Amino acid sequence: MSPQARRANAVHEPVKLVPLCLLAREMIVHVSAQASDNLSRAADSPWRILNFNYAIIATRSQEPELMNAAYDLLERNLPGDCSAFFEEGVRQAEKKVYDPHVREIVRQRLAKWTVRH
Repeated sequence: MSPQARRANAVHEPVKLVPLCLLAREMIVHVSAQASDNLSRAADSPWRILNFNYAIIATRSQEPELMNAAYDLLERNLPGDCSAFFEEGVRQAEKKVYDPHVREIVRQRLAKWTVRH
């Protein structure tokens, strides 16, 4: 578990996650030019974990602007993982700690990445 994830797990008030969310975004933006394709594809790569944790922290903040920014970055950096990420996100967003707008945002992102037949 990353330091960001540990800090996020210790916070129970969504608004307190905002600074951590912004810090994770800064880290991603700062290192994105150096992140190699090989590293980003490894299941346990720090690059992937950082991107996932950023999106998770943003979700837990329940701030739509932060969530959408995190999801946009995740979609750009790890498009192959978006379907599974948002599918799990929908399950997590059903928890009572999340407001209805969180569930709706995550469902919309899942619909974007789900192939319909």
